[in-house]
Amino acid sequence: MKILVADDSKTNRALITDSLNKLGHDVLPAKSGEEAIEIFKGNRPDLILLDVVMGGMDGFECAKRIREIDSTDWIPIIFISTSVDDESISRGINAGGDDYLAKPFSNITLAAKIKAMQRISDMRQKLFEYTQVLQTLSRTDSLTGLNNRFQFDIIIQEKINHANHHGSMFAVLFLDLDHFKEINDNFGHQAGDLLIKNVALRLKSCLRLSDFIARMGGDEFAIILSEIEDVEIVNHVAHKIIAELTTPYNLLGNQVTVSSSIGSCIYPTDGTKAEELMRNADTSMYYAKEMGRNNYKAFNKKLVKDKG
Repeated sequence: MKILVADDSKTNRALITDSLNKLGHDVLPAKSGEEAIEIFKGNRPDLILLDVVMGGMDGFECAKRIREIDSTDWIPIIFISTSVDDESISRGINAGGDDYLAKPFSNITLAAKIKAMQRISDMRQKLFEYTQVLQTLSRTDSLTGLNNRFQFDIIIQEKINHANHHGSMFAVLFLDLDHFKEINDNFGHQAGDLLIKNVALRLKSCLRLSDFIARMGGDEFAIILSEIEDVEIVNHVAHKIIAELTTPYNLLGNQVTVSSSIGSCIYPTDGTKAEELMRNADTSMYYAKEMGRNNYKAFNKKLVKDKG
């Protein structure tokens, strides 16, 4: 482990450093709380040992400052003190510390404390990794690996905030496969799932890395075209998708052709709120289907009046 040791006593630093070196650890020595903070910023140790009583900044204040620098990557802090009473323990915990070492201490005690902190760090790391996995699962469609409806709701708001700040435009496209139920009815749900996965791959191939795509459920997909400069770009992408999706699919030995209906709207001309943009993109898709399917329709206000 890489251990930061802060103690204003040269003798104490030397003794602790020697003990830690014998235990196989690398030491980052600091002669003050201020120096410890600077070392922490540049080196990110695995463990921190802070003498409570130091000239200038004491160990409690040093711990507090370190936690303010980074409260997410929780590096264990052990305070070293000749007096470990209730008040000291309370102050240490409130400052962000994890444990105490009472002076004088043996190498065996030091090794045991470090091992305990290592176990805590390992558990925190595993918890962090599990949390990351759960977060990924919560925003990912299990069938296609695309983003899901939950993540779409987050991203569209982020796109609105970004576009509003920079004065830019983006487009929202809603896409629905035509007569998808017939695929399930004629070839089974396994073929239907395979089709959805293939459609997802083809949709991704039509988009830029900066664009966003989500499966909203069933055979419905949503796309966000980021920072468009011309509405003709939306028209081009929509027709590119329609052409790409009509290329026949091989589903479990059956050659199948499907089509899609796409509707779009533009931020900010067709809406400035997430719900409004989604509603208008959906309305446009509805009219694309009314026009005979395998079609694309851009939103305009006349569509709302006609639907009403």
